[in-house]
Amino acid sequence: MRALEECNYSIIGLGYLMEYIFPCLRAVLGQCAGCQVEASTADEADLEGKRQRLGIPVRLEGNLEMLLKQQPDYILFAPPPAVAPQLLEECLVPYYQHIRETGNPLPKL
Repeated sequence: MRALEECNYSIIGLGYLMEYIFPCLRAVLGQCAGCQVEASTADEADLEGKRQRLGIPVRLEGNLEMLLKQQPDYILFAPPPAVAPQLLEECLVPYYQHIRETGNPLPKL
């Protein structure tokens, strides 16, 4: 098992909650956070602000594409409750099916 600071992380739903706890993740990862963490948000108005505040790649939606590219060890899932079921069906279910088909280890949620 890899150490936490050697793992890749994908954040789906980079909103208030994830921004609030991001300093904890940064404390674990240190300077590597910018290359090991990628996030998605639906907040187009604050997209650039999130990138600047957190110093990580933040994309506007594109969750499944992010997961396929990042191949995360951990997925931090924090979208608004109203859209969470839809994101599960459109993003996480297909991604986990892909991982199972390829025989790669499943990420932790």
